[in-house]
Amino acid sequence: MKTNKRILLKIFYSICVLLLFSAVMTILMHPAQNGRKTTEILPKINPDPVYVEYDGNGPIQINMTAKEDFSAGGFQILLVNISQESKGTVRFQLTDVNSNTLLNQMVPVETITPGEWFTISCDVAMAKGETYTLLVSADGSEPYFMQSLPGEDINLPF
Repeated sequence: MKTNKRILLKIFYSICVLLLFSAVMTILMHPAQNGRKTTEILPKINPDPVYVEYDGNGPIQINMTAKEDFSAGGFQILLVNISQESKGTVRFQLTDVNSNTLLNQMVPVETITPGEWFTISCDVAMAKGETYTLLVSADGSEPYFMQSLPGEDINLPF
């Protein structure tokens, strides 16, 4: 008789634990009010890399046309190489078609680890069909960046 009671208590406790676990998972999986899904999108890196070197003769200019309306919480760059003596800064400036500055950030080059994705934080909204210009320049350093080849960035929103 006691054995049946113990078995029933174990089953009861097991069911209670499962119900509690299900309730917690339901709460954790429920999106927050006014929440937005975020996605990290990185281009595919070609096994035969193409490098872009900053040579000091004006900024590197990257023109981007938005394929859809989206907001970006940052951009990621892949710095490939940096001189051991580099102690300067790298400047990132994003402007819209009307030359309004959306991002203007200077990053000490020694805080960027070569060979790892580095995030430049920002909060910008981009509109479908609008062209944006990212200017990259350096002061006191000659960084090398990895360039994605045409077609390898097909999943990017610009």
